[in-house]
Amino acid sequence: MLGNVTSNILFIVEGEEDEGKLLRKLNKVIDSNNIYSIFSFSTTIHEMHKLYIELKEDDFLTLQGLLKENSNDESEKRILSRRYKSIYLIFDFDPHYQKYSADIINDMYNFFNDSREYGKLFLNYPMMQSYRHMSRIPDPNFKLSKVSHSDCYEYKRIVGDESSYTDLNKYNFAVVINFIYHHYSKMNYLLNGKYNCGTIDEYISKNDENLKRLLTLQNTLFGKSSEIYIINTSIFYIIDLLPETFYKKYSNLLFRWIRIIETSI
Repeated sequence: MLGNVTSNILFIVEGEEDEGKLLRKLNKVIDSNNIYSIFSFSTTIHEMHKLYIELKEDDFLTLQGLLKENSNDESEKRILSRRYKSIYLIFDFDPHYQKYSADIINDMYNFFNDSREYGKLFLNYPMMQSYRHMSRIPDPNFKLSKVSHSDCYEYKRIVGDESSYTDLNKYNFAVVINFIYHHYSKMNYLLNGKYNCGTIDEYISKNDENLKRLLTLQNTLFGKSSEIYIINTSIFYIIDLLPETFYKKYSNLLFRWIRIIETSI
């Protein structure tokens, strides 16, 4: 557990089914004291671009307010009427989407960069199910695993066939932390050549920059080869909420796993 810390968190997600189930499980396993709400936008990040334009042009507008105006569901309006300490937007990179645009994603990413203002955007490459795209833990093949443009159309099936972690009911503390470790270490390796989670000081000073660099890397790779690295950044919200607590609380576990994982790669 992260400790006796409560936070009012709003998750704005692309779809309720997979995203909602995962977030509820993560919050239960990692921090049962979290107070959170989940709002499903029910479409891709590209369709949210028009809301981004409105927000950018009018400082008095809020994302919650715009979403509330476009909703006819009373339960959704109640969720969007509350005040939140942190807002996280969780969306898929979806390079196979017919309206995919690197420019749009870059614009959105640069704008939604603070969980305590308009919200902080976390992208999943290629989509949400990437968090469990591992055959085992530790998985030595995950370090450089990629997915092609054509595979994105069947990505959910591919993950279902290749992952050993399709049953959320079996997720526990160790499994969740290993997911985070694998994905964060992979990002750090791709960008900085080091397969580990780094230190708390490195996280605080470089994490936002690293996430932007990762997006640039993925856009560049996709433009050249129609491939992207498999990586899920949405689970990083757990570190983002309480980075110091995360690194202190889990340091012994992480360092124990580092030796196992690095020796198997």
